[in-house]
Amino acid sequence: MSPLSQQRACRKYVDLINEASGKWVNWNPVNSVQVGDYGKIDFDTGQLVVEGNIYRDEPLASTMKLYPPVSHAPIPEYKVDSSFSRYQMPPPEFEDLDDVALKAQWKFGERRAGFLVMYQARRTSIPEEFLKLTLKSPIPELKGKDIVTNIFTCPAFAMYMSNKSGENVKLALRTSVTETGTQSGWYAEGNVGVYQFGSLPDPEAFLPLYNMQVLQKRARIPRRDGRDPNELHWGATEAPWKDLNDEGEEEPSDEGEPWEDSDD
Repeated sequence: MSPLSQQRACRKYVDLINEASGKWVNWNPVNSVQVGDYGKIDFDTGQLVVEGNIYRDEPLASTMKLYPPVSHAPIPEYKVDSSFSRYQMPPPEFEDLDDVALKAQWKFGERRAGFLVMYQARRTSIPEEFLKLTLKSPIPELKGKDIVTNIFTCPAFAMYMSNKSGENVKLALRTSVTETGTQSGWYAEGNVGVYQFGSLPDPEAFLPLYNMQVLQKRARIPRRDGRDPNELHWGATEAPWKDLNDEGEEEPSDEGEPWEDSDD
């Protein structure tokens, strides 16, 4: 088994958080992902390759002027924990630290796992009114497009993926108000895996997380409940890879070679 490369580490972390939340990680959260972007998730890295934006590109841009993005109230602490990670309660104590705004602790085992934390996360979204409208009056230009319907921005974030050593990770975000604004910084213990932290005064400095959805038929076969399988709904964008192992590599398929009819 080959070592965990940077590309596979990125893809594995994205996959862990996606399985836990149904959302996608922007591994370089200073890179801009905008509400209304559409494109594909890169197979090798799990990062969004943007092809366009429905707020910018005609013929959709004219319609979208009637449905500008909506900003929602900030969430003080937004946490995503993957499988094989255990969030510890109560939170750890940091006796030597002042002005702690957020503190948390996770216990890991011998399987790859991770977490994502955002402080004062703010969600911006395509209006629900527009998404519902497209179900009743389909817009052909939306067909087959994987669209960013929600983004999450924040002034501070922490991403972590374990190295399978059974580590215990403690985390604290320190904040202080100065004449130039709110200053913050992360303090961590036990972070021996793959990680990145960020904090800046700007309340929307980072964009670590987003939703992608695609307008599609609800089912490929008749439904048992009698509902029309051709009914449209906004489904979650699916990962372009199969199940990944702890090293971020695709697991071998259990499916054998397809049967072929024979006249013999």
